[in-house]
Amino acid sequence: SKTPKPTGPAILEISDVTFSDQSGNSNSVLDANEEAEIRFTLSNRGKGNAHALAANVVPMNLMEGIELLFKKQLGNLFAGRSMRIALPIRGVHFLETGKAELIIRIEEANGFDSDPIKLVFNTQRMKIPEISIADYAFTSDNGDGIVLGRPISLTVMLQNKGQGDAVDIRTDFKTADNVFPAAESSFYIDKLKPNETRSIVYEFFGNK
Repeated sequence: SKTPKPTGPAILEISDVTFSDQSGNSNSVLDANEEAEIRFTLSNRGKGNAHALAANVVPMNLMEGIELLFKKQLGNLFAGRSMRIALPIRGVHFLETGKAELIIRIEEANGFDSDPIKLVFNTQRMKIPEISIADYAFTSDNGDGIVLGRPISLTVMLQNKGQGDAVDIRTDFKTADNVFPAAESSFYIDKLKPNETRSIVYEFFGNK
């Protein structure tokens, strides 16, 4: 449809610009594999209505690993009114650690564009977990050492020595011939945080 002619100037002002990762880990940093938002308030302080508004986001530095919406249609904004706007942004798996700088500008159909506003926030590359066996011990129910034909317990201490959370960890125990599991031989841990340890106990017995 045809853009109405202005009856007065629209004066667009961007304020309260923030980076928000409340839907992620809320550390105010865009992490790899995290979804976040650019939020700001757009106000029309002029005497004329603003028509067919569009938010333009332009990266100031070419940082790989950021997905964002470069342009979003916002509709109209009457004189004296404000609107709160959220633009999606995402860090993909190959995002590098650094600082992202974006320029936000609002375009208006009659040329009453806003002044540009710069937003700067930090980015963080993917933190890799590293699962290792920190310790293990064999015990028996009779306290006299390991005896064939009697139940034996193997306690294994798993530790995350990496910098990122380890999730969906599955440990499977494979037995040799003439050795039989006394209970579960597969163990599941939903999450291990960095430096966190968790013990699992595998019970088995062998024949004579």
